[in-house]
Amino acid sequence: MPNWSPDGDGNAPVIQLDWIFHPLAAATMGLTLEWSFLNLGDHRASQGYSAYQESILRQVNVLDRYDLDGIIAPQAPYAGSAAGPGPLLSATPVERSTSAGQILDTDHAHFYNSMTSSFDVDLHTVSLGPSVAAHLGRLELSVSAGPALNVVNWKAEQSETLWLSRNGAAGAVFQSWHYQKNSLLRAAMPRWA
Repeated sequence: MPNWSPDGDGNAPVIQLDWIFHPLAAATMGLTLEWSFLNLGDHRASQGYSAYQESILRQVNVLDRYDLDGIIAPQAPYAGSAAGPGPLLSATPVERSTSAGQILDTDHAHFYNSMTSSFDVDLHTVSLGPSVAAHLGRLELSVSAGPALNVVNWKAEQSETLWLSRNGAAGAVFQSWHYQKNSLLRAAMPRWA
């Protein structure tokens, strides 16, 4: 069963600097510089595959009977003669019987896996632009606009291990895989706040 466990709580601190250069009675105009940071990350661990295999090695006895068509067979062991070919017998038995013998060996195999997946994202945003704020008693309404630069650093990782347990023994690594991807992205875009 998959299990997600957050690595961070996703808080995003913001630092904003305002330079007010034109104060009025009911409004102010200025320049705003803002930096924000957001970190998100999750981790998942799961087991989703399980298979069993049983192998039994058993002795099988096979008895073939051939029709000699009136030919009298020599006593065993018979090695043949160098005098030439003898009588020809059919290669197909007239009767075949099989019987299961004893079990020589058994093998029980249990295959199962374990997987982990995680991702981590760091987002930095820097913006600069003019701002206007209107003072309405105890309330203030502000508007700012300008370009914003977003820098995203992300990492995704996945690992899987296939385990093999034979005849009830502790599992051993049968095969493992690991994948990791990192990237740093930058983008400039307009910002309205």
